[in-house]
Amino acid sequence: MNFKSIFFYIGLFCFPISLLSFINILYSSYFDFFLSIESYFTTLILSLFTGTSLFLIGKKSNKKLNFIEQLILIISVYILIGFLISIPYYLSNLKVTFLSSFFEAVSGLTGTGFSTFKNIKYLDPTLILWRSSSQWIGGLFFLFF
Repeated sequence: MNFKSIFFYIGLFCFPISLLSFINILYSSYFDFFLSIESYFTTLILSLFTGTSLFLIGKKSNKKLNFIEQLILIISVYILIGFLISIPYYLSNLKVTFLSSFFEAVSGLTGTGFSTFKNIKYLDPTLILWRSSSQWIGGLFFLFF
């Protein structure tokens, strides 16, 4: 099993989450939405650290993956990226459980559009941007896979 190349690709998939959390930090600071900016900093640091470390572990590996390794890659990307996307939902002031925030993140990644929030228009504007960004990144990942 070629785990180093799987780590390499998982590390690459962490970097768009870092970019989107940085965009949310800029959006929050520009429009003075400082209510949940710490959650985006946490996501930025975790995704950068995870992505960089996994990228460096698998940097010098053989990049060819067989079918089973591709399936392991896809499942692990959805789990890890779903966890990283769920951090701002969980750390928000909405008192969302971890399971609900993980469901919201995975539904954005898969593009189903299901939501645990009753009325989205009452959410924090940065959380609405994060939710739409997770759906965008899910479509992008679908194209890559």
